[in-house]
Amino acid sequence: MIDEKPKGKKWLKWLIGVIVVLVLIWAVMAIVKAKPAAAAELGGIVSVFTQDKQNSNVTNVKDNLVRLDLTQAIDKKTNLKIETDLVCGKAVVNEGWINLKLADKINLKAGKFLLPAGYASQLSPADQKLIKQPLFGNAYDSGADLIGTAGPVDYSVALVDGDTKNNTYDFNGKVSMDFLPDYKVNAGVSYISGNAGTDNSKFQTIGIGATALVSKVALMAEAFQSKDILDIASKDIYIQASMDLKTWEPVARIERVNPNTETDDAAVTTTTIGVNIPVYAAKLSINYEMPREVVEVNNDRLMAQLLVKF
Repeated sequence: MIDEKPKGKKWLKWLIGVIVVLVLIWAVMAIVKAKPAAAAELGGIVSVFTQDKQNSNVTNVKDNLVRLDLTQAIDKKTNLKIETDLVCGKAVVNEGWINLKLADKINLKAGKFLLPAGYASQLSPADQKLIKQPLFGNAYDSGADLIGTAGPVDYSVALVDGDTKNNTYDFNGKVSMDFLPDYKVNAGVSYISGNAGTDNSKFQTIGIGATALVSKVALMAEAFQSKDILDIASKDIYIQASMDLKTWEPVARIERVNPNTETDDAAVTTTTIGVNIPVYAAKLSINYEMPREVVEVNNDRLMAQLLVKF
């Protein structure tokens, strides 16, 4: 019988634990020795979401939420952040970390944080162009993340303990570089390893992506391929474009997800068009999503979101 309980790598968990403890000790010493470099800053967003529910096969992809962000600079080398979501009356701590500046261009982050792989995954709801993120969206986990710059290369490499709800990540990272400064092109490679909840579902994921700004058009494209312990490969690829017209912003994205590259039977291609309308500190987003499967089923949906920053 296969033991479905994830065992993880004990040495990795011990290493992450030691790093987190050392960072916390350093932070406590910094707090005791120094006065805060600046007053704590509290901000956040309120998001109200709705969608067309005429099709019973369509489920909600977002919840109404209130997100609170608390940041505090302890001294010139140390700062902390706590981010909490209030969803349906429940509080969920997304992020709670301390960042230490080890050198001029090297930082060490410890605690619970947003995993660094990918481009779309790094966007907060306030910065997202469309309401629903691509398949590789935000994911949070606990551990340590080394962040820095070496010449033209930016890197972020994280060791995490795998306490996420649906996935257990061991290693997660991204390396990127700027190209063609006139078009603000940034291209990068991401890598993820872990399992999908059990030791029998180990996987490795490699991703490539790029962002660019051509005149008023912002472009973002990514491709991820995963392979599990049974050598079954899945693929997710998308391209997205938006145009900032000041008073409104049209957006379009095409994404293709195939959970098994040996066949197209379960592949889904989704086209989403939308518009963002800024109103003072708020943003109204209206999206129309059109997923297309091999077996034609009308799962089109109309979505709207009102997001207010404070």
